[in-house]
Amino acid sequence: MAQEAIDRVQGDILAGVYEKVSGEASVGKYEVAIVPDSSDSRRYNIVYLSGSANSDDWVAGELKGTLRLTGDPSRYLVSWYNANKTEGGIYANLTQQGYIDFEFGPETIERYVRTYPTSLPRVKSDAPKTAVVPEEQNEHETELVSGSGFMISSDGYVVTNAHVVNNASAIRVMLAETNGKTMYRAKAVQVDKSNDLAVLVITDSAFTPRPVPPFVMRRSLAQTGEKVFTMGYPMVNYMGEDVKVTDGIVSSTSGYGGDVTAYQISAPIQQGCSGSPLFDKDGNVVGVINALISAGVVENVGYAVKSSYLLNLLDMFPTRTWEDNSGKLKGMSLPFQVHALQPYIALIFVLRP
Repeated sequence: MAQEAIDRVQGDILAGVYEKVSGEASVGKYEVAIVPDSSDSRRYNIVYLSGSANSDDWVAGELKGTLRLTGDPSRYLVSWYNANKTEGGIYANLTQQGYIDFEFGPETIERYVRTYPTSLPRVKSDAPKTAVVPEEQNEHETELVSGSGFMISSDGYVVTNAHVVNNASAIRVMLAETNGKTMYRAKAVQVDKSNDLAVLVITDSAFTPRPVPPFVMRRSLAQTGEKVFTMGYPMVNYMGEDVKVTDGIVSSTSGYGGDVTAYQISAPIQQGCSGSPLFDKDGNVVGVINALISAGVVENVGYAVKSSYLLNLLDMFPTRTWEDNSGKLKGMSLPFQVHALQPYIALIFVLRP
């Protein structure tokens, strides 16, 4: 029954059957299943399967605990039920190798390894288009990729690159909150592959609307030499999950190979920046980061899709009115603008089959 529930959410990075490989002694294999809670999109249920040292303590199918998402995609709050059915609060950490560690104390950690499904996600930062290097991949493996994006409305619409969400089986959007970071479920609602743009919407019931973003998509063309800056989440495995800011100028009003749909910019770009907004000095969006030339070929050459092409995509929502909050950041210092914009910059996780 647990396996059926797991199969229904194929591709979920946490759901599965886990076997204890370290910690307190058990009789044979101590196994639990972790399955999404059908009534709460931010919670998983831990179901006991087998292996308790005292067979009277637990019956297969009983609820052993719950896990709740935190701002860190690999760390969970856990309500763990003891043998006497009392509840204790602990933490759990999910590693990239398919292990989950339950922290019962500073020196008391029980490790579980996922035994079903057997294919495990690989986590990497998404490579911008011109930097993609094909990799060997088992046809049964899944891949967890991170990219960037930005909210364009108070009710959870998010822009990123089409190549970030290409072939996605699951999408999560992480946003900064006043008390940390929160991850939300999302889906793609409009994709423009030719211009490498995508619009997502947060579908998570836990999401609550926030103030109107303090920027608009600029309609006029940026000029060569104009100052710009970008905010995103490059290479989160190495650089962490704090937003990164880089600045530069518009080096050219055409992109790679003379592409008229893009700007060439001097602001440093790394893997994981795909989908980041490109802002002008007034804090309004002039483009969407989507490509770079790999280091070693040339330095500090990146590309951004012009905002006019994003506006064309947004016109595909005929009944939708996008809030206009332009001018709010005009004349403000860069640190002030970054502080105001940070809650709207998204870290995006995509699971691909």
